[in-house]
Amino acid sequence: MLRRVLKEHCTVTEAKDDTPALVSVKPSKELPSHSLQNPSDPDVGYDGHKGQGYQVQIMETYCDQEDKEVKSQTLNLITHIEVEPAHESDAHALLPALESTKDRGLAPKEVLADSLYGSDENCRAAEAMGVEVISPTMGSSKEGTLSLKDFTFLEPGKLLSCQRGYAPIRIKTKKNRHRVAFSSEHCSNCPFLRAATVRKVIKTSRETVEGVSFRLYSLAALDQAAFLV
Repeated sequence: MLRRVLKEHCTVTEAKDDTPALVSVKPSKELPSHSLQNPSDPDVGYDGHKGQGYQVQIMETYCDQEDKEVKSQTLNLITHIEVEPAHESDAHALLPALESTKDRGLAPKEVLADSLYGSDENCRAAEAMGVEVISPTMGSSKEGTLSLKDFTFLEPGKLLSCQRGYAPIRIKTKKNRHRVAFSSEHCSNCPFLRAATVRKVIKTSRETVEGVSFRLYSLAALDQAAFLV
C-alpha cells in the first residue's frame, strides 16, 4: 500500500552522492483517476463529475409500446449488472456486457445506449456479435461550417448526396480513408461553398475524411433525418 502511495501520489528523487532521497507530493491535477483514493478501500476510483467511489453498469430490457395494457403485460428484466471504480469509461463497458448476456442466453438484438457506448469500434464489434447499437453520435460542427452530418446517407458509410441533392461522381476508399468527389460545376455556384471543407481539383471538388469519422457522421446524418420525418 505504501509503495502504491509513493508511486501514484508522490515524486521520489533517489539519493545521489551526498544528497538524500527526496519525496514531494504531486499536485492534485497530476494524479491519475485510478490512483489510490482511500487506504481502507483501495479499489475506489475517481471521476471529475461523480467524485470518489464506484459506478454501476446496468443493462435491462424494455417495452417500446405506448399502450398501457401491453406495457403491463411485458416482462422487463435487468440482464446485466457490473460494479466498477468511478474512473472506468463507459466506452469500455458495452462489449463485456454483451458477452455476459450472450454467455447466459440473454443476448439482445438491439441496444439503446448513450454516446460513449456507441463508438465506431464498439458498433462494429457488436455487429459481429449480431447486435445493433443505437446511440447518439459525439461531437458537433463549428458554427458556420458544414460537416458530413449535412449530407444525405442511404445507410452508415453510404453517401447519397450533398445538401443540394447532387450525388457524388466518385467515392474512393483506401484503407481507412474515404475520398468523395463532386462535380465542380455544381460546387462552384453552391451557396454553401464557403462553409464546406473541400478542395478543388481540376474538374471536381473533393473531401478526404477518416473512415471512422465517415461512418459516425453518416450515422449522425441518419439520426437527424429520422428526427425530421
